[in-house]
Amino acid sequence: MARVSDKLKERLNGIRAYPVGLSADDVKRLQLTPDLVEDVLSSLASADVVDQQIALFFSEVLIWPGKINPAHESTLVSRIVDLGRGPTDRVKSSALKMVTRFRASVPDFRSLMMEGLSSSDPMVRKEAVLAYELYCLPKEVAPLERFEHDDYVTETAMGGPLLYELRNLALETIERVIGKNFRKAEKTEARSTGEVAFWWDWSPYHAWKKGGFLGSLFKR
Repeated sequence: MARVSDKLKERLNGIRAYPVGLSADDVKRLQLTPDLVEDVLSSLASADVVDQQIALFFSEVLIWPGKINPAHESTLVSRIVDLGRGPTDRVKSSALKMVTRFRASVPDFRSLMMEGLSSSDPMVRKEAVLAYELYCLPKEVAPLERFEHDDYVTETAMGGPLLYELRNLALETIERVIGKNFRKAEKTEARSTGEVAFWWDWSPYHAWKKGGFLGSLFKR
């Protein structure tokens, strides 16, 4: 069955490095013409998740603010925001990455990304943490505290040790937001599979937070 996004894939005929799959290097070789943008917008508007995923991939590789005409850009922003708020986790993380890129045209960028922090999908949460410094208030770190016990685990390398990636990413983000570097100590957890998972201890952050709170009391 034909998909709306087939038009995008057909543009790669004759320039693909490999006969299957999509490659960013191949997509970069395309000219960003108005009709290509129209095909992207049509695929973003499709109800088919595959169409949406392919359109977001092409968008991420090719489309940046100010590179397409204003009417197309306005439509693009509207559609990626809709996907970022939509019910389909399979496209949300890519949509939020594009929303971040076009954040100057998204009035509710902060609220959209705050929603992403509490998403059930770890890749959506990751995009929201990665962009956190672009929408947080000065010294605002409370929204990241939920990540101390985030349950997403990934391999550090193929077949390598397990890591609670978002716990570490959030703690590193907190450090940048408040301008502090905490002493790092690894914590470990033996999992039911027999594997061991690692993450940075958040105790130094809590000690800093408690000290800062008590210090503010003594200054009154």
